[in-house]
Amino acid sequence: MSNSGCSGQKRHQQLENAFKGPPEAFRSKRRRTDNNMGRDLHVPDDYTVGWLCALPLELGAAKGMLDEEHEALPPRLGDSNNYTLGRIGQHNVVLACLPGYGIAMAASSARNMLHSFPKIQIGLMVGIGGGVPGSQSHDGADVRLGDVVVGERVIQHDMGKTERNGYFKRTGVDSQPPNHIVTAVNRLRGDHKLMPSKIPSILAEMFQRHPFMKEHYARPTTASDQLFDADYEHFEACDGGKAATCDNCNSSRRLARPTRRNEHPVIHYGKIASGNQVIKHGVTRDRVAGDLGALCFDMEAAGLADAGFRCLVVRGISDYADSHKNSRWQEYAAAAAAAFVDWLENGEETYWITDGLDEFIGDHDELIQLTRDLVACKHIKACVASRPWTVFQQVFGKRSNLMLQHLTVKDIEIVVRTTFNNNDDFRRMHSRNQQQAESFLTQIMNRSSGVFLWVRLVTQSLLRGISNGDKISDLQKRLDEIPENLEDLFQKILDTIEPRYRQQTAELFQIHRAHPSISALRMSFADEESHETWSDGAPEPLTMDEFVDRCDQIRRRIDSRTMGLLELDKHDKYTNQEYG
Repeated sequence: MSNSGCSGQKRHQQLENAFKGPPEAFRSKRRRTDNNMGRDLHVPDDYTVGWLCALPLELGAAKGMLDEEHEALPPRLGDSNNYTLGRIGQHNVVLACLPGYGIAMAASSARNMLHSFPKIQIGLMVGIGGGVPGSQSHDGADVRLGDVVVGERVIQHDMGKTERNGYFKRTGVDSQPPNHIVTAVNRLRGDHKLMPSKIPSILAEMFQRHPFMKEHYARPTTASDQLFDADYEHFEACDGGKAATCDNCNSSRRLARPTRRNEHPVIHYGKIASGNQVIKHGVTRDRVAGDLGALCFDMEAAGLADAGFRCLVVRGISDYADSHKNSRWQEYAAAAAAAFVDWLENGEETYWITDGLDEFIGDHDELIQLTRDLVACKHIKACVASRPWTVFQQVFGKRSNLMLQHLTVKDIEIVVRTTFNNNDDFRRMHSRNQQQAESFLTQIMNRSSGVFLWVRLVTQSLLRGISNGDKISDLQKRLDEIPENLEDLFQKILDTIEPRYRQQTAELFQIHRAHPSISALRMSFADEESHETWSDGAPEPLTMDEFVDRCDQIRRRIDSRTMGLLELDKHDKYTNQEYG
C-alpha cells in the first residue's frame, strides 16, 4: 500500500534527508525497553538501511563498521536470510549475506530483506569486484587493486540476443541509485576535492576496535598489485592446475604504471557491469568494458532492481578480471568498500570540545559517561580540558593528552623575567641579593601552573608592592598570600577593593558585559554620574586635551575599581581579560 498520508514533496524531502539521520516518520513508534536489562529492544521498523553482501568476508568487513550490534530478531515466515543488526552513526542497519553467487540469489535475498524490514529506505550492495584497468575503463581511469568503485549505474552485460552477423544485442537491466542516495554521494564526492580520503582513518579505527581483523583485512603490499597484458594468460603449473601466485609469470608481460603518492585507495565513480558469469579473461574484460564504459565487474547487482531493491553498489577492487586473479586482495578490498559506506553514512565529522571539566558543578561520573558515549561514535572527535584532577586522569590519562603547563614553561619564564627586569627598583634588589631575587622569580613561575592570566594578575600585585617600597622579603610574603587557584585569586582581588568603590566596580562590570568592545571615550561617558551635560542633545566636539583627559581618567578609574580584572588595551578598546 502506498503512503497516502505523505504528499510527494514531503516524501521527497524525507528521502533527501535519509543520510542526515533517520527522519521522524521512519522511526519506530513501537520500540520497547527491557526493564530487566535496561536496554532498548528494537523492532523491524527501526531499520532504515539494508546492506547486502555476497561473501562472508564482505559481511565481516561490514560488521567491522558497526558502532554497536543489536540482538537478533525472530525471522519472518518464509525468509531464509540470516541477519546481523546494528547501528552506524544515526542509522540502524540490517546486514545480510547471500546464500550463493549470481543475480537470482541477490534478487531473492533482497526481496526477503524488504519483506522482513519494510521501512528500509537506503539500499546498499557492498563487496568486491573485478577492476577494469587503464585506457579500456571509463575516461581512462587508473583503477588499481584496493581502489573503490561507486556505481553511478549498473548494467547487465550478459543478457541479450545474438542477431544476424553474430551481433550481440544487450537487453539486460540498467539501473541507478535513487535520487536521495545520489544526493548524498554527490555531497561526499565534492568533499574529495577539498580533503583527503577518510577511508584509511576509518580502517585504522576498525582495527583499533577489532585488533584481530588486522590479521585478515590489512592492506597487502603494493608489490603484489601486478597487471599483465590483457592477452597474456596466467602461468599454469605442471600438473595442469593454476599457480597460486604470479611468481612464474613472464615479467616482461607485466605492465609498468606510475607510482602513486601514497597507498590510500582511490575512489572512482562510474558504471558497473554485472552478470551471472565470472570474468577471468583480460581480452573479454576489455571488450565488454569498452562497449559499456564500465569500471568494474560483479555478479549480483543487476538482480536487485527487479527485486525492488534500488540501491547504491560499492565495489572494492580485488582483481583485474583476468586469469591472474587470486584472493590476496579480497579482504582489504571488501574493507575499503565498507569504509566508504561508513564515511557516507556518518557524513562530516563533528568535533566536540569541552573546556574546564573541573568547573562542572554536578556528578562527575555523569559527565565522564557522556564524554565516553561521544567518543564511542566514530564520526565524533572529542577533546576535553581540565586541571589535573585524579577523577579525570584515571579515566582519560591513558588517551592522547597534553600537559599545557609543560608547553608554556619557557613562555611563562620570558614573561616573568621581562616584567621584573623592566622595573628599575627590582633590578636594584636583584643586584643587591641575586640569589634571593632569583628564588623569588622561580617561585612565581612554578606556582603559575602554566596559566598566563594568573601570572598577569600576580605580577600586577607584586609591582604595586614594589612601587610602595616593599623589600624582597615583603614581596615574598605578598606572594605567599596569593592563592594558586584562579577563582580564589579573583575573590581575593575583589575583596581588596575599597568598600566605597564596590558599587562603581559592579557598574563597570555591567557596562562591559553589555558592551564588551566599547571604546575608552564611550566608556567615560557611560560611567558619568550625571548625563545632564549632554542628555539634551549631541555633546559638543571634544578638544584633544579633553579627549586625553577623559581617557586617562577612565583608565585610572578602571584600574582602581577593578584591580586589574578589567583593563583598556593598547588600542584604547575596553576589554576583558579572558578567564582561563
